[in-house]
Amino acid sequence: MILLGLFLIHLAAAVVAFVFIDWLGRWFSDATMTDAALMSAAAFGAVATILILIAHGRQGLIIAVAIITFWALVMFGASGPTAVTIIVLAVAALAVASAVVLAESFIARRRAARKPP
Repeated sequence: MILLGLFLIHLAAAVVAFVFIDWLGRWFSDATMTDAALMSAAAFGAVATILILIAHGRQGLIIAVAIITFWALVMFGASGPTAVTIIVLAVAALAVASAVVLAESFIARRRAARKPP
């Protein structure tokens, strides 16, 4: 059931990314279509990492990255390639956090399996 939910959410992210790729190209007017395609890939990664972090109870990290990204894009007025860089860095921060969470989860399960009942 979890895999089905992950698949459906990932599919929804794909549909949204493909529908809005032209919008992304116009919004990042100084950026190229390659940048817009990379942003779509970043959206896929963001959906996956957000699901991992929510599943492991790390919502605060998501909120912190969202606030920092909001301030950088909206309040400071970043646009074009600078906005692409900011969003890619935000996705990278979430990806690193989800990798750490998954590693902690696997280590905890391994320790629990070694410990005799």
